[in-house]
Amino acid sequence: MKNYYLIFVAAIMLLCVQISVNAADFVLTVTGGTGSGTYASGAVANIVADVAPSGQVFDRWVFNNGTPVLGSIYNATTSLTMPASVVAITALYMPDGPYLDDCDALVSANGTWNPAATLALNTTDMVQGTGCLENNVPAGTTSSSQFSKTFPTAINTGVSAATGVLRLRYWVENAALLGANLSIELRSGSTADINEYQWNIVKANVVNGWNNFNLRFSAIVLAAGNVPDLTAITWFRIYSSGFTAGLKAKLDGIMVLEPTLTKVDPVITWTNPADVLVNSTLGSTQLNATSNIGGTLVYNPLSGTALTVIETKPLSVTFNPANLHAFCYNTVTKTVDIKVVETLSAIDNPTESTFSMYPNPLKSGGVVNFKVDGTENYDVKIMNMNGQTVYTAKLNSSHTLNVNGILKQGVYIVSLVSNTSTRNQKLFVE
Repeated sequence: MKNYYLIFVAAIMLLCVQISVNAADFVLTVTGGTGSGTYASGAVANIVADVAPSGQVFDRWVFNNGTPVLGSIYNATTSLTMPASVVAITALYMPDGPYLDDCDALVSANGTWNPAATLALNTTDMVQGTGCLENNVPAGTTSSSQFSKTFPTAINTGVSAATGVLRLRYWVENAALLGANLSIELRSGSTADINEYQWNIVKANVVNGWNNFNLRFSAIVLAAGNVPDLTAITWFRIYSSGFTAGLKAKLDGIMVLEPTLTKVDPVITWTNPADVLVNSTLGSTQLNATSNIGGTLVYNPLSGTALTVIETKPLSVTFNPANLHAFCYNTVTKTVDIKVVETLSAIDNPTESTFSMYPNPLKSGGVVNFKVDGTENYDVKIMNMNGQTVYTAKLNSSHTLNVNGILKQGVYIVSLVSNTSTRNQKLFVE
């Protein structure tokens, strides 16, 4: 009998452990692919994007919620390490062409790729077409240029500077060998640094393996007189000043297009801030939204704005994704409410039992009775939960107030104010 008891206890303990483990699991939702399920924090899930729709190719994974660790956001099949939170991730696809250059040949009708001495055509590791360019920069090389090309016939991209995107795939074996930036140039005309777009991608934003860059023309602040003509592109280049010799890089699928993809909303985390005193100013305590991707937060009202009216005031923040993510994430606005109150004690101590009211809850239109310790004279102030004063009176000798027609259904803060104290309590009206 004793053995059966021990087995029973062990089974219960095992069940409790299993329940405890399950309680710590988190949901992974994969949109546009497989791998959805429930996983513990630290567990590794394999996610696979669906087959791309006709005329499109897989571009990247984007996060709707959570910050998991991915093997690569640019691989259709990859691993995902779960954080201690729910995760939602979406497969993003892009049009398969037309290409400014498909990088399927070193020499073609639209020009020759340079530096010719170190370039090769790789026909096994490409991500589109029949090949990609490869540059194994040998030791002793001093030129920072990895891939460059002059187009003998100017190319009309068909896009506008306001909404156009330069998109390309770039592979690097070891991003640590790059200089401070990976620089990408696109220009019209034949003069260096004139009528030219230049994007400088910081090393930290370049991953080992394939990178899918989506670079907005509108993100570039052009100097006076620098007006690239997107109907007559003649030059493309990738370089990295200060690189370390031995760098290995590949290039594929260069496109200039107007993006038409369905974008994903980034997650903006911002809860209703704590109540503030009237005539206070907004600061970092209230304006403290965060996002799951990099970008800028613009608040309305701005930090430093004085709150001079007792009210429930909406605060909004507009989040703009950083340049590298602007192509695949929407600009998002989130709004929260903040209560501007006359005194914080009215909210901070709503159940202070220094006096009693009855009945509580009170029927709408009824009479409320007070029982107060001491012999002081009191002013009564009743505020709604927005901090607005809806009723004031002197507490008469009978300690009763007729609130017929004054208080509607809801919750109120009743303050009894004397020369020496303020006493607060909630009143519920049915």
